[in-house]
Amino acid sequence: MNLRLVLPPNLAARAERDAIPTKLELDTGAGKPLPPEKVDPSEFGELPDAQRVAAFALTQWCGGAVASFLQLTKSQLSELIQMLPDEDCFFFVNNPETPIPWEDGGLAEVSVHLDLGEEKETHASPEASESLETSKEVDSFEPYHGPPISVEGSTNFLLITLPSEDHPRYLEALRLLRKWNFVHDRRNENWWWLRDRRKTFDFLAHHRFELEEYYQAEFTENFLQHFKKVREARMQTTVSESGTPSEVTMSIEAEGVPQSEIDHALAIGQNFLEAEGKVYLLPKEKLEKFHLLQRQLSGNPRAPLLHHGTFPVSKEGSLETEEMIAEFELIKPTLIMGRYAQLSASYEQNHVILDDGRFTTRIWSGNLDFSFSPDLSWKNLVQYDSESKNLGGQSRIRWILEPGQELFLVGLFGWQKADHYSPFLPTNQEVALKLLYTLRF
Repeated sequence: MNLRLVLPPNLAARAERDAIPTKLELDTGAGKPLPPEKVDPSEFGELPDAQRVAAFALTQWCGGAVASFLQLTKSQLSELIQMLPDEDCFFFVNNPETPIPWEDGGLAEVSVHLDLGEEKETHASPEASESLETSKEVDSFEPYHGPPISVEGSTNFLLITLPSEDHPRYLEALRLLRKWNFVHDRRNENWWWLRDRRKTFDFLAHHRFELEEYYQAEFTENFLQHFKKVREARMQTTVSESGTPSEVTMSIEAEGVPQSEIDHALAIGQNFLEAEGKVYLLPKEKLEKFHLLQRQLSGNPRAPLLHHGTFPVSKEGSLETEEMIAEFELIKPTLIMGRYAQLSASYEQNHVILDDGRFTTRIWSGNLDFSFSPDLSWKNLVQYDSESKNLGGQSRIRWILEPGQELFLVGLFGWQKADHYSPFLPTNQEVALKLLYTLRF
């Protein structure tokens, strides 16, 4: 038995977007390759050693159950290439019978698009080496048991507390606050103020997600209460195929906000809108993706950002347009439910072209995460794949007993249906307990 990873012919373009649709198959030597969902998991043990390691990595990336269709990042595909040196496991979808050859330790026509290469030896000054070590320490976010960064405030001001210089992100957070002209409190050296309504909304539109995910900041109940009426503006795309050519309409909407005010905010670079006592944020990351999609559809790299625009799409360019829209719609909406819980959902489309025709797979997923303290967290994932008709779930509790000692309780669950009208039947139910213990010499 052997793994088969089938890559798209437009890999260079997909690699630039860091989203590479990949089909996974298993060659049993008995004719047509099989999707992994139709192979007993115990048979994965028959794979050669290197391929068994790659299969384990794929299982982890899929949340515990390998799926037929994946969307790999450049980093993930690079890891698979490094795990499978000289293995005939990679194929292009337009030539599925011939393995992609290996050249100079890399995969021909693939590795060149993944920024792979040997690390070059460098000779740095002691100061530069020290700076590099500091950077590595910051990026690693080593176990930290002190108080977290705290965000307090209302719609008119922000108060951010940097509690300890021992925090792994302390210096980066300090630079960020100074960049946005936060004022250092004279009485409490840990407090930083931003007393301006417009700057408050602009800062949150740029960095709220970053504060939550990267800095792992905590938002006070008072902050969450004041920001109940602060939402994100709606960015959407619709496709009309009634005429020739087809048309894609893109729009930014905020209930009660006149179109002229949306245009004005976009023109001056304002990242929020106000109307009828409500505030709508225009998150920088989403706005940049929205603008990039408009420029790609218009064919003009300098096209201005529009709150509403309609773009014709030729039949020849329809597939590429679908891919661009699908990539934009991968943005995951997230609901913060108090200080300890976070709910998010995402929808993903993969357009696949084979010799026998084209088809589309759809993947729905949802996350419900709890962070009770810096030492105790509970993460839950559920995912459904329309092609394999596989419903999978993963639940993981992580408890840091003390630095270097961590306890994990992990549950993996799977169900599958034979067709659209059949009920789900259990395929995988596992619970594992793992203790991670670090010995220091």
